[in-house]
Amino acid sequence: MRKEGFTTSEIAKKIGCSQSNTIIYCKKVKMSPKGKKIYEKKIKQNLDRAIKRSANKCRLSNQKIKKIKQMRKKGKTIYEIANKVDCNHNTAWRYSRNIIMTKKGKKRLEKRIYDHKVKIAKKGGVAAFRSGKLKNAWEVSTKKISKQGAKPPLEKIRLISHIMFDGTLHDYGIAYYNNNDFLIKEVESDIKKVYNLESKIKRKNKLFTLRCHSKQVTEDLLKYTPSFSTSEGTDARIPNCVMKGNSLIKKTFLRAFWDDEGCIIFNPDKQIRELIAYTSNKQVMEQLKDLHKDFSIEFNTPRSNELRISRLRNIKIFADKINFSQNVKITSFSKRWGNRTKRDILQLALESYIRY
Repeated sequence: MRKEGFTTSEIAKKIGCSQSNTIIYCKKVKMSPKGKKIYEKKIKQNLDRAIKRSANKCRLSNQKIKKIKQMRKKGKTIYEIANKVDCNHNTAWRYSRNIIMTKKGKKRLEKRIYDHKVKIAKKGGVAAFRSGKLKNAWEVSTKKISKQGAKPPLEKIRLISHIMFDGTLHDYGIAYYNNNDFLIKEVESDIKKVYNLESKIKRKNKLFTLRCHSKQVTEDLLKYTPSFSTSEGTDARIPNCVMKGNSLIKKTFLRAFWDDEGCIIFNPDKQIRELIAYTSNKQVMEQLKDLHKDFSIEFNTPRSNELRISRLRNIKIFADKINFSQNVKITSFSKRWGNRTKRDILQLALESYIRY
């Protein structure tokens, strides 16, 4: 194709590969005399077109400006507008960036962007958009969710906590990871009650992965906190509706947090009884401290990412006012405790104070 005078962009489009790879393989290819003439003609045409667009950059007619705005309202992409009006992409963007699209137009643009990402994925790019993983994802992600009230229900508070500490929020929905089937079913139930959406659950070895593809869910959850990633340095914050909520709201949020990130260490021989939970985000850790103080629970923070509760008084208050969920088992099988739940071991730890 290069010998016949095709440009690198034409070859890339025809074969379905990136232009950078095409340039590498075409570098040493010698064109035929006829191909060279065709190539030079194409280069000249492209150059003339670029000059013409550049000249039109600052002096588009009112008619063209009006056309740009009309096309953008209908959900046309910048590239479509630039090609139709015959201007460069920057100019098309400049005149269309503040245009409010119609509902139909917005839906069209979102679908075009999604289709483009899937197209790239099929060629081997953008791993997150592999066509196999997102089969029928467009139809699922645009499904309408239930109407959301001003005050979030307890199921939503619990869902926010689970997604913050053992889940992820992405552009087209949410994911939650846990090896405890009870918590996976709890999150699935909460999504159904809050948003009236179905979730998909997969299991690999001992780890369960729950996914719910919905852009509307993502948009709704981002109203509560700018980020759901509690890694160090992110903008994650515990929502105000939790920090300023009643004791039941705070209890629901903290119980989900302890179910995901908390563990109990109980060794009767060494008389060790401790509750430990982790989070890397400093701001979230400070908020968690405030929530525990609201329940009069004293704690230690030997490390910046670690919260420890010890002593009979504090462990008893935790058991009475927060506690673990009933069916949350310890992470791995223990010779001492077998396959017991965290709540059972917590009760044994409290009873041991009387024995010893």
